[in-house]
This record gives sequence, structure tokens and C-alpha cells, in this order.
Amino acid sequence: MQSTLSAQIRGEEDLMDVVLAGTDSLWLLRKARSEKDLELVAADEAPLAPTVRASNLPAIVGALPQDFRVIGPQTPLELASFSREARPCIGSVRARTILGNLPPGAFLRVNGLSGKDLRIFVEGTALTLTHMAARLAQPIKEKALTEQAAFFRLMSLASELCGTYGRDPTNPARGDCAWGVDPLCTALELKQSLAEVSGARGVRQARRAAGLVTPGSASPAESLLAMAMSLPASLGGVPFPAFQHNKALSWPQDINGLTKHRTMTPDFYWPQHSVALEYDGARHAEEDRVWEDHRRQQDYTTCGISLLCAQAEDLKSAGAIERLMRIVALQLATQEKAGFLQEVEAALLKPGSSAARATLISQLLPPNCSKTEGESQHS
Repeated sequence: MQSTLSAQIRGEEDLMDVVLAGTDSLWLLRKARSEKDLELVAADEAPLAPTVRASNLPAIVGALPQDFRVIGPQTPLELASFSREARPCIGSVRARTILGNLPPGAFLRVNGLSGKDLRIFVEGTALTLTHMAARLAQPIKEKALTEQAAFFRLMSLASELCGTYGRDPTNPARGDCAWGVDPLCTALELKQSLAEVSGARGVRQARRAAGLVTPGSASPAESLLAMAMSLPASLGGVPFPAFQHNKALSWPQDINGLTKHRTMTPDFYWPQHSVALEYDGARHAEEDRVWEDHRRQQDYTTCGISLLCAQAEDLKSAGAIERLMRIVALQLATQEKAGFLQEVEAALLKPGSSAARATLISQLLPPNCSKTEGESQHS
């Protein structure tokens, strides 16, 4: 791969490929997911990587979105290079040299940016997660972040990459999310890509996070619930059976004409237990919304499915989540082996688990990220 990462001449002009790295890459990745005019495309071949010179900077900055941050000596642009010789020595650029093995599709091209003879790439999901893990090592070292909080933040990013929502590029913790976007990868694809990354700091933690992520979340709140119901007890999880996540249900044939919807897609569903869990952070005071909730409840009941509903109040604290987990466990217990409820209770009471859930909440839920757009799908 490395032999292809050199400048080439096409026609009479140089075609420059610029590969953003680190936080700048993640910013543009999130921006492209939230903007209809931008498109992320897997790179079929490795980007061409000539040495970036100071004279190239105006064109590069001009091609980036207008709300991209200010670039200067104190706030350099983060770029990737693929050899020490090609690494730019410019005060307004900080270069990350990538020398290890990389998987296919290691970079994504951002289409829709203005830039003549200039193509801009961002890091793909495997490198994005790996470099986030490497960056989180510094706040851990400075004791600004605990190892557990850093890992949950990494899990949060993995869930976002594999989910149908995207955090705000400039203010991911408190800004509004983009809803209904295409997942960048599946959990399996993320794990396979990370298995081929070598020689990069952070890859070990990235692989750990990818091995625990549940794909398909439609909101940060769903990611939080997925983790609470699947992570090991040492990380604040409970031993629930495997669930389907945002997958459409098939109604039984003998109830045609009784249901208001042709199909439903609950946030979480246990088919062997006929139990569904839906999260809705919005308060439905409008008459139409109340009636719609009533019809959904009727449809589930008609099909013999027990529906549990959770709202933002159920995720506001470790104690609130624990109460919700006990309610879900009671519904699942009828189809589980004897002692299931005792196992759940032991996990909930495990020393340190309540603190882990509080940390999970702090890293997963931006205060302004409500789920009015991410309601369970139905038609």
C-alpha cells in the first residue's frame, strides 16, 4: 500500500490528496454525516500524498466547510502523511506519520467540497477509533479522566460510528445530534478492520471497544441502554439475554386487519420472550402523539408482545437505570432459567457497578440530545 502513497501527475496538473487526521478528521467525518450536500465514500485506492507546502494551505482551507475552525500557528491543521520524508514542516500544520499496516478502506473521501485538483479524505472508522483511544491516554495521564470514563467515551464513539445518529462536529458533548444517518460500518466490519491495523497507538483499546459495541443504535440514549444490557457486570452491565436492536418485526398471519401498523421496529426486542423495550425521550402531550402511542401499545398487545417504555427520567441516574433494569428483568424472567432474577440483582449490586453506570451516563448522554427524531419505526 505504501508504494502507492506518492505524488502522481494526471494530465498536466498535479492532483493533490489531503488526508485530515485526528480531531480535524473526526470533525469533518461528523460534518459529512450531518450535511446532505456532503458524501462519504470509501476510497478504492490509497490517497495520493504529495508533500503539503505552505502555498497549498489557502486552497486546502478554502475547500473545507466554512464553519471549520481557524487554522494558524497556534491551532495547526492536523494532516496525515505516509513517510517521514513527505511530512510537511509548516507552522500551521501538525502532521501524523502513518507507517503501519492499514486495512482496505482505511480512508474515506469527502465528496461535495469545493477544491479544484484537490481531494480531501478523512480517516475511516478503524483509524478514527484507534486515534481517539490514543488521544484519550493524555487526559488519563493528567488524571482529568479516569480509565473507565475514557473507555466509555471510546465505546460511545464506536456506537456512533455503527449507529444511525451523529454527534455535533463542533460540540459533540452538548450539541444537537444528526438523526437517521447511514451507519458507517457494522460492528463486525469495525472489528475486522481493526484486526488489520498494526503499529498504531491505541489499537488495543479500540479493538476492545469494538468487541463490545452493539450496532444499530438510533440515539445516544439507545447506545446507553444497549451497553447497560450487554456489558460485563464490571462495567455496569447486567446479564440479559441477547436482544434484537432496531430490527423490523413480522406480524403473525392470523391478526391481519387488527393492527394499525403493517410492521413495527422496536428499539430492543427479545423474540424468545415476546418482550419489547422502546425509548422515547420526548413528552407526548399532543393529542395525535398520545393516540399514536395508544395504537402502538394496542398493536404489540394484539401480537402477544409485552411492551415496556422508557423515557429520559429512566436514564437520569444510576438508580433510575437500575430500576428500569429490574422491570425489564421481571418481564424476561418467565422464559429464563431459575435464578435469573438473582443473577441480575447480583450484577446490579456488584461493588463499583453503580458508580460505573453513573460514569456511563456522564459519557453517553449529551444534555441537549433528546430523542424526538429517533422514535421506534412503524408503518
